[in-house]
Amino acid sequence: MPALALIVSLLLRNRPFGNILAGVALLKTLTLIVSILIGESITPLYGTPANYDMIGIYSAVIIFTLVLTIMYLHSYKKNGQLPAATPRIHGI
Repeated sequence: MPALALIVSLLLRNRPFGNILAGVALLKTLTLIVSILIGESITPLYGTPANYDMIGIYSAVIIFTLVLTIMYLHSYKKNGQLPAATPRIHGI
């Protein structure tokens, strides 16, 4: 988790290395939360009641991280380079 804080600080400072590590952080977060979700989902097999609130929260984090990862990779594919550290908001 401290690595995620470091990557966020690099992104906020608009450092190029932060752009590279952002994709790594998104994929790491995705794989970490998926494994936690699987663990929460199979607890009823071992006699512990399922915690549906946590399953819902983990599912929402997975969907959010997956959307961000797809946006990150799509931006890379479209521009042929890493996305800018600061998001561009159109129409505001």
